[in-house]
Amino acid sequence: MDYGIASSDNRAPSYEKDPSDVIDLSTSWHHLGNDAILTSTWSSDGLTIDSNLFSGLVTTVFVSGGTAGAINSLTNTIVTAVGRTLQRTLYIAVNEL
Repeated sequence: MDYGIASSDNRAPSYEKDPSDVIDLSTSWHHLGNDAILTSTWSSDGLTIDSNLFSGLVTTVFVSGGTAGAINSLTNTIVTAVGRTLQRTLYIAVNEL
């Protein structure tokens, strides 16, 4: 999708939200097989993280805010039972919808 907005690191957004929306986004870590997630943290460069949770091998975050016209990153960092530390980053286009 082309949102007509350039991000500073040339990453295409995976999702779009209005600045007034509170949305939930999930990441599946099922490729880890029998490993288990011990901790899951989320960080963002412009969105407000309202809450987060994980169940099994799926992590979920609820986010709000953002500035219209921006593309923000949202990074999930997990630590697993066998000692892996892994990160996945999503990019969110914030637009007046």
